[in-house]
Amino acid sequence: MIERLKSWADGLDIDFTRWRYLFGGISTAMVVLSWLAFFVIGPNWGTDFTGGTEIHLKFDQETHIAEVRTGLKGLGLTDDAVQGINGDGSNEFVVRIADPTFGMEGLTDQVRDELSKLYGADWITTMSASAEVSARFVVGYSGEIKDHNQITRDLQATFPGSRASPSKEESQVVIEVPGLADRIAKLMQAELGDRTFKVLSTDSVGPKVGADLRRQGFISLAATGLLILVYVAFRFDVEYAPGAVVALFHDVSVTMGIIVLLQMDFSLQTVGALLTILGYSINDTIIIYDRIRENKDRYRASDMGMLINKSVSETLTRTLATSFTVFIALLAFLIWGGPVLRDFAITMLCGVVFGTYSTIYIASPIIMVTNDLKPMIQKLLVIRDLDADEVPASFATGGIGPGDQPMTESEKRRRVRAEADKRDPLQ
Repeated sequence: MIERLKSWADGLDIDFTRWRYLFGGISTAMVVLSWLAFFVIGPNWGTDFTGGTEIHLKFDQETHIAEVRTGLKGLGLTDDAVQGINGDGSNEFVVRIADPTFGMEGLTDQVRDELSKLYGADWITTMSASAEVSARFVVGYSGEIKDHNQITRDLQATFPGSRASPSKEESQVVIEVPGLADRIAKLMQAELGDRTFKVLSTDSVGPKVGADLRRQGFISLAATGLLILVYVAFRFDVEYAPGAVVALFHDVSVTMGIIVLLQMDFSLQTVGALLTILGYSINDTIIIYDRIRENKDRYRASDMGMLINKSVSETLTRTLATSFTVFIALLAFLIWGGPVLRDFAITMLCGVVFGTYSTIYIASPIIMVTNDLKPMIQKLLVIRDLDADEVPASFATGGIGPGDQPMTESEKRRRVRAEADKRDPLQ
């Protein structure tokens, strides 16, 4: 049954390139709309990129997510800041706090008061606070330079585990006070009343670190696209590379647009999924490119559009079977993976669908465009080669020797065409 179905699919002769302008217009519109959504609506940046604190809670008694959301509204947290994980009945929730200074209001005043008691009311000149792994204060002071080890010993009497370290600036010290997660947990416990819970884990990212991660994430996507462009150009030919990169740009752009429209968390996990999409999509594209190149050697007199249609038809069974298999696996992640894997699964599902589509209707038809432009580029290169200052002596004399008669203009043109054919025998 499967073999007969495969034989039938392999025998299909579909004119994929016939609709290249229609699908090209649709794809262009989707990419433009996706980037408009990115800049107008804006992504829902995760704590990886914005900074903040993520706390994993497990309640001792049965608790519904609505109860947690209602209880934490008094802290100014929105409903989407609380997410259930590991399925219903697990009583486990993740609370994401985007404010990097959340829970530090009272602590900032306490640290300021303690430093004023130790070194005088006028000792502090500037003080900034941020929450990363612990409460972090950058304190500028007046007077003589203080040894950071002495400040550490002085503060530990009031704040056990605190630590002072030197800053890049003179008359400035960095003070870290642990226990911020415990302070946040106490604030939550006060709001939730008699519902007790345990803090299973706490992750904190400072705003500066988040901005660096966001920049590096986009740099990684751009660098991957550039390296793929270089790889395809060396692996096949320059005329193949633009189609592969345009298709990858399409896949990432449209998938990213869907993420923005659904207001899914845009985090390091999302960047990982987008990079995986790049790898999946280019793999499928290279399979078809390889078949196009084989058929181009086999049918040299054939039209490029016919070669693309034949190559895509011959690999269609493999393309659809691979995409369907990956789709089913990701569907299982989406259904049974829970909220932790939901965003990753949705991102990958979109990538598989658009990656399969772009390989057939974007990457392959663009070869027709670059193939048509290639003679023009070669002609420009030939004209440059025929510049008076760069013409080889053998061209001027017909390539025989200095004592022979020079070639006529028509002979020169024939020689140029012959040299061009040697450089690219498939044309």
